[in-house]
Amino acid sequence: MATNTILPLTTLKRKMLALTSFYETSTTEPDNYGVTAGNFDGAGISWGAIQFNFGKIEQYNTLSPIWQDLINNNPAVTKGAFTKQTDYDLWRNLILRNNYTELKTFAKKITDPTSERKVKEPWKTYFMNLGRTLEAQDRQLQGAERYYKQAKMWKDEFGLWSRRGYALLFDISVQSGGIKPDTMNLVKADFQRLSPTLSREQLETEKMRIIANRRADAVDSEWRPSYRERKLAIANGSGNVYRGTLFMDTAKYDMILEPAFESDIYVPVH
Repeated sequence: MATNTILPLTTLKRKMLALTSFYETSTTEPDNYGVTAGNFDGAGISWGAIQFNFGKIEQYNTLSPIWQDLINNNPAVTKGAFTKQTDYDLWRNLILRNNYTELKTFAKKITDPTSERKVKEPWKTYFMNLGRTLEAQDRQLQGAERYYKQAKMWKDEFGLWSRRGYALLFDISVQSGGIKPDTMNLVKADFQRLSPTLSREQLETEKMRIIANRRADAVDSEWRPSYRERKLAIANGSGNVYRGTLFMDTAKYDMILEPAFESDIYVPVH
């Protein structure tokens, strides 16, 4: 039974981000904010808690706006992440020019040829240093805001109330971007078949399992098993993911069956 303990909104968001970030980076705070991947997927550089990147096409560039803001608003912080002035000047000028072709060329140049999921030194260290700063962490939380908003819209539409439900939808938003109308309709149809005798907590869990499975069904078959494991581990509160190589427990992140917001507190009718 929920105790109606409400986390401050900033705390809730940061903990949700930490959960999804571990899936995205296999790293915990604060290093997850500085993890950098190379051009293994054609998105150029991927950096930070949820791997903001230059994008496979220019309109999907989520990384440049974050770095531009840090350069313009926190010049001492960004410069302090670098030990070599010429490297800082190169990076700063590149990001402020924001020429997409130049960005992708730079990403390819610093990608480790022996492992495209990594970047070469000293860039790996520079970007880790930057990500560990509070300013960079705050800006990444801001950069994730569109995912929080999308998850909140789905949460309201699906009638979920828990932190864990919100976390599941946030994870879907980050990893997939959206839920197609056909999948939405299947989810809602499945909801109609749920037993009216379920407790509030049981109903919440069953709804999350339905969302997890239906969204996984819509994923390309190559990635479907790992996608389903990841989402069901959140829906169930724990589970083995990545073909049993990792055990995840959402309670470590306080993503449990407690209300996400004050408005989610259940008040029984007498």
